[in-house]
Amino acid sequence: MNGLNNNDLNMVDLDRRNDRPVKRKTSGNSKSKTGSARRSTGSSRRITDEYGHGRIPERRRSADELMHGAIPPSKKKKRKGKRGKAYRREKRRWQRFWKILAIYAGVLLILSIIFLIYTDSCLKKYEKSQSSYAMENYLKKFGEAIDSGTIPEGMSFATSVSEFDSADIMSSSYLSYLQGKTLTYDKAPDSYMTEAPVYLIKADGTDVARVKMEGTNGQVILAILTVLDWNVTEVTPIFSMDTHDYTITVPDNYSVTVNGTPLSDAYLSGETESVDIFQYAREYADLHDMKKYVITGVVSDISVAVYDGDGNQVECNVNGYDYSAGYQSMGEIPEDYKEMALTMAETWSLLMTRDLSGTSNGFYTLAEYLIEGSYYYKMAYDWATGIDITFTSAHTLGNPIFTNIVVDDYVKYTDNCFSCHIYFDKDMYLTRTGETAYDTTDSTFIFVYYDDSDDGVDNPHWAIADMIANTSN
Repeated sequence: MNGLNNNDLNMVDLDRRNDRPVKRKTSGNSKSKTGSARRSTGSSRRITDEYGHGRIPERRRSADELMHGAIPPSKKKKRKGKRGKAYRREKRRWQRFWKILAIYAGVLLILSIIFLIYTDSCLKKYEKSQSSYAMENYLKKFGEAIDSGTIPEGMSFATSVSEFDSADIMSSSYLSYLQGKTLTYDKAPDSYMTEAPVYLIKADGTDVARVKMEGTNGQVILAILTVLDWNVTEVTPIFSMDTHDYTITVPDNYSVTVNGTPLSDAYLSGETESVDIFQYAREYADLHDMKKYVITGVVSDISVAVYDGDGNQVECNVNGYDYSAGYQSMGEIPEDYKEMALTMAETWSLLMTRDLSGTSNGFYTLAEYLIEGSYYYKMAYDWATGIDITFTSAHTLGNPIFTNIVVDDYVKYTDNCFSCHIYFDKDMYLTRTGETAYDTTDSTFIFVYYDDSDDGVDNPHWAIADMIANTSN
């Protein structure tokens, strides 16, 4: 149609890269060769384009292509082979897969990071909620309190060991004991309850406190872990101090003070001790036995003072933690008591050597100084009226009769009873041998003011109730 015949038609090739039609002129030789090639290879052949991009198959051209040359782009039809569509679908699938996988991996990574952060915070929270962690914090506060000289939080002491100790004797001694020591803690062997553990605080390895804790506000985390808030409910000091037990033995009518405070009868043991010298005198006078006070659990030293019935302080005999104060000498005996006591003692001595004038060898002269019916009254009467008195050696008395006289150790038991120590020598000259003999008296005399009459009239008199020989010499 364009003046071209079939022999002069251009071969049209499509460029693989830009889909651009390519004209190729052929000669007669080439035509024959082409036809020959077609016959030998089939309906298509492989050639190279003008760019040398390799061989591409040649397909049959339509009449329009043969008459008009290359098909304009607007009329060019896309290749819709089954193989191309499947490839594209497969490619799109893989693209979607990798995109979804990347999104999933990113989300999973973010969730994993969030979970790890949460788990870490939960584990730290659980660790800090352990009772041992709370105990470590309390131990720090405990040590700070000791260093500052204050009682640790939650700890309490008894106000005092006894009423004779200061109120803070235990706490002050406890704080002093802990100064400079290394504090540690350990779980108590008898701590079995998880929510109520018990710990022991140690100072240089020695138990010094028992701490009880209680878990509250339980909260479950991570489905299996329980977090508790810990409170210290009780802190008991483990501390002992040396205490002492005191005994104080005094006459029943004496009073005692400890650290300046009168000692009440609440400390009386209920035990009494008889006073030996009252063996006969107690029948005629209201004499007192010895009473005993017992004070236990005293930490500090005490000051003991004893006062007699008249309120005069007397000496105490101290043997360790035992105090005793018997009836003691009150100093110099009153002069009237001294004369009266000496007269009675000398009269008794004269009767014993048959030197007393009066009826029955002077018995009735002495009788006014004795209590009728008493032990010594009977003794004197039996001696004065018996046969033994007649065997007394013949003698004469010296001048003065009594020498080396001593009257001391005056003790007042009551207003109606007292005693004193009397010593003297009675000089005697034996008429048969011419020798000088001394009759010595060395005894403690007890005198009572007693009415021994039965005339219905109250007329007491002083009399000898007992005589206790001094055997120390």
